[in-house]
Amino acid sequence: MKIPLISGHRGTRVHQIENTRAAFEFCLEHNFDYIEFDVKKTRDNKLIIFHDRYVNRLLSGKGKTENLTLSKLRKMAYKDGQKVQTLSEFFEQVGKQVIPMLEIKSRNIGKQVIDLVHKYGYEGREILIQSFQGKDIEECYKIDPQFDYGLCMAYLGKFPFFKKRIANFMYKRNIQPYPFVKWLNLDGPFIYDEFMGLLHKKDHKIILGARNTEKYLPNIEKWHIDVINCDDGLKIRKLLKKMS
Repeated sequence: MKIPLISGHRGTRVHQIENTRAAFEFCLEHNFDYIEFDVKKTRDNKLIIFHDRYVNRLLSGKGKTENLTLSKLRKMAYKDGQKVQTLSEFFEQVGKQVIPMLEIKSRNIGKQVIDLVHKYGYEGREILIQSFQGKDIEECYKIDPQFDYGLCMAYLGKFPFFKKRIANFMYKRNIQPYPFVKWLNLDGPFIYDEFMGLLHKKDHKIILGARNTEKYLPNIEKWHIDVINCDDGLKIRKLLKKMS
């Protein structure tokens, strides 16, 4: 069995606080293949590493993330005292020790993202840029087509008697408009055999998303999974070794 590569979902959500310097350091220490992380913009158009629409769950403050300036966010802290990282700080920390799997969470930041990717010297397959919004990826691709680009999908539709037909419909509607997209990031609960068979025929690379990861490990060979994006990369790595 081909063993998929390991990606730390938001670094890790088990061993450290997600999307923090400590979470990314954990990935580096344990030699993960990818680090997946989220990029949002602040009110003053700075790019930060953060997932949620609101800061309330993770930081010692309240408010919509995009409505707060970087200086305001820096006054808040995670439970362990860490501060929000900027995208520049992430690149300075990680460099090319691992492949960044950068997920765009704010609209119209493609040029800023690519400018920083260029600044830190990434080329070709040294970085993977993805989003749930195809237009985000298209914006980046038009600026620089050399990088790996991915599309995240959270709902595929799988009515019991029409899976093959729905698979073709979802592909034409959501993926076909972006022929340059090589990677697809799909959560297990939304994957089914007919859709995965179609993606394999189209020669796409597949990332198994972080939702209920363990439950779907028995399907990784059948689904031709290339990368597993997981909250606890160490645990998934051990399970994969037992399966091989």
